[in-house]
Amino acid sequence: MKSWLMVLMVLFFGQAGSAWATCRAGAVDARFGSAQISADAPVGTEVGNTTVTVTYTCDSATLTAGNKTNDVVFQLKPTGAFTAIDFVYPTGVAGIGVRLSEQSTGLFVVKPGRDRVSTAVNSFCWRRMSGGYDDEGCGKLPAGYCQLGSNGGQCSISFRASLVKLGAFTAGRLDSKYGNIEYYSPGVSGGSLLAEMRISGTVAVRASCTIRDMYVDLGKVGLNSLPGTGAIPAKQFDVTVTGCAPNQSITMSFSTLRQSGTVCQGLMSNGAGGTATGVGIKITHGDGTTLCWGETLSYPGRPDGIVKVPLRAAMTRLTSNPQPGTVVGTMTVQVSYL
Repeated sequence: MKSWLMVLMVLFFGQAGSAWATCRAGAVDARFGSAQISADAPVGTEVGNTTVTVTYTCDSATLTAGNKTNDVVFQLKPTGAFTAIDFVYPTGVAGIGVRLSEQSTGLFVVKPGRDRVSTAVNSFCWRRMSGGYDDEGCGKLPAGYCQLGSNGGQCSISFRASLVKLGAFTAGRLDSKYGNIEYYSPGVSGGSLLAEMRISGTVAVRASCTIRDMYVDLGKVGLNSLPGTGAIPAKQFDVTVTGCAPNQSITMSFSTLRQSGTVCQGLMSNGAGGTATGVGIKITHGDGTTLCWGETLSYPGRPDGIVKVPLRAAMTRLTSNPQPGTVVGTMTVQVSYL
């Protein structure tokens, strides 16, 4: 009788549970001190910025999950409702938000919510490189890439935090949490809290410069006494800007729809409603120097927030045969300030 030796080979398959680093960091406070913003500033205006640094320590960098090795994604999740402007987190002051951007280049913005690092907007990620493994662009973000050794280590990520106007606001104190930093391993749907993101400081309404329409009466001038386009006996007046912040400097430019002559002659022809012909108005600076239409000039501020710009105006002959009547001119003054 023949005997057959039968060997049964039993193969066992399984997968060990994923083991990954435990990371921790303290609360991160974006300190803005006292920020000021004009009530009429457009939505989206940045009103102050500071540097925020997140320093975290991980006890190891061992991670195996799926086909990814040593890969952990950090993300910032807002604690309040999303704002109307992308990448802006709500604060404790209505109408004011905070935006974070990557510090070293300023090109990458930290987006609220959980994002794949392949979107190139999430700087919260680190990877321990193994065998040249590098995908999803994580290692390409300068402040977001942090190489940890097999025994873990400490990493820091710095961001530029900016206050942003979201809409109508009331001055108030910034003292609230606007987000949590959580970290995830691949395939894990829930994150672990790494740090709280807080904001502190105050937001005040900055004074707004104001300028009002004005009327300059040039009086009556006989035709025979009208000068040419050279030096003229002019009436002096001040363009006055009020309500500015103390020592607030401004820029000012002048324009007219009725320009006559060259740009730097400061001449305007008789406007709508004026009945005189061959007669116009000449504008000069307070010291008699020529005013150029469209030129932007800077003026220093004063402690009382009032800026006065002296000018001169007078009727002048534009042709050799002027005819009597009324003379009207309109000049637009544009004021800008930061």
